[in-house]
Amino acid sequence: MTEGAAPGTLALANSSGWMNTEAFSQGLDHFILKTGSTSDNPTLLILDNYLSHIDISILQKAKVNGVTILTIPPHSSHKIQPLDVAVFRPFNQY
Repeated sequence: MTEGAAPGTLALANSSGWMNTEAFSQGLDHFILKTGSTSDNPTLLILDNYLSHIDISILQKAKVNGVTILTIPPHSSHKIQPLDVAVFRPFNQY
């Protein structure tokens, strides 16, 4: 999964094919490591409201490490679609 990816890329998968809290916790650890997020150097992580993203253990880990999690309301992508054009597309192309 990481063939051709940037050095240090983290690849996660599980048998269900869906994100779970354990995998997301590993991803959050990677995010914290790569961003250097601390309470003195906080970061913002924007996520959807998928259940594995809002587990209490995730929220506690984020808080301790200076990560503010902002969730996008469910069923609202049609209202925030400009993000696809102005933010996500250029980011993906880069």
